[in-house]
Amino acid sequence: MKDRIFQLDLIRTVAIILVIFQHSWSILDLDIPAQAFSYHGYKALIYGVPLFVMLSGFFQLRGGPKPVGSFLKNRFGRILPPFFFWMVIVYILSALTGRYQDITSFKDAALAFFPYFLENKINIAFWYVFMLSGLYLITPVLQRAIDSSADSKRLLEYCLGLWIVITVLCDFLPQFELVRQFPIAGRYLGYYLAGYYVTVYLKDRKVNLPAGIAGFVVSFTANVLLMYAGHEYLFLEVLEVLSLFLILKSVQVKKQNLFTRATTSISRYSYTIYLTHFILIRFLCSYFPQFFPQHWATPVYTTLIVLVAEYLFCFALDKIRFIPDRLTGIS
Repeated sequence: MKDRIFQLDLIRTVAIILVIFQHSWSILDLDIPAQAFSYHGYKALIYGVPLFVMLSGFFQLRGGPKPVGSFLKNRFGRILPPFFFWMVIVYILSALTGRYQDITSFKDAALAFFPYFLENKINIAFWYVFMLSGLYLITPVLQRAIDSSADSKRLLEYCLGLWIVITVLCDFLPQFELVRQFPIAGRYLGYYLAGYYVTVYLKDRKVNLPAGIAGFVVSFTANVLLMYAGHEYLFLEVLEVLSLFLILKSVQVKKQNLFTRATTSISRYSYTIYLTHFILIRFLCSYFPQFFPQHWATPVYTTLIVLVAEYLFCFALDKIRFIPDRLTGIS
């Protein structure tokens, strides 16, 4: 715990809060009932996962290349046991509560499990683990490319510049198949590299903090207004995420207090929270609709309730330890 970097824990905590917030309004089906401006304001906050990916990029690409076998064993040993553990629980609960219309018996549930898993139909939120697995599989190649480069900083700047240019072209020239299918356009690979670059090379807080604040205010405002007018541009999301990352990375804390301890704990619990939070959101919205109506303000207090409940749940798992940490996902 003493070796943890608070700024990185803060980024992870903000990321999981944004994920809960996003899923709160999506499960509530607020695309139509919410006021248009409120909805587009919510939609512009879809950068919880990119923040997670940027953190992963820093942690996995630093320190030079590692033996491929040990790296993959370590990484997949960290994310897959909790994933399968909670996925089975989610599948059982969903089947028992009738969420899957084509499953009406135990036999149906047993036969449908692997097809549902392979098609990511158990819960759509699990797509994150599939995406992260793909990034881990190419990480050994990225580690060696960065390490063997005569100027790794310049190499990363070239890759990130190309990523941003292609993102902008895809926004404004989507009809050109050559641009749309260009491989570097994959947004999460760009975030993965950006997390490493920003954390390693952009260390001047006096520059990062004002640049991050200005960049976030401008890009977020432009994104909301353009969405309200019916236009969506991915490059604005990229600017928002990078700016927010710079802001959070620049936060300074002089001493430990309740806020820093809570942030560190939520950060440790974030993977478990990600794998389980949507169960609680759906339960609240399904069984207590009078308290969780389709209103623009509902996601705000839903996020707070779910975050506190998930924190207490993970705290109990962490302290009692009747389930091993390697299954719960608590780091």
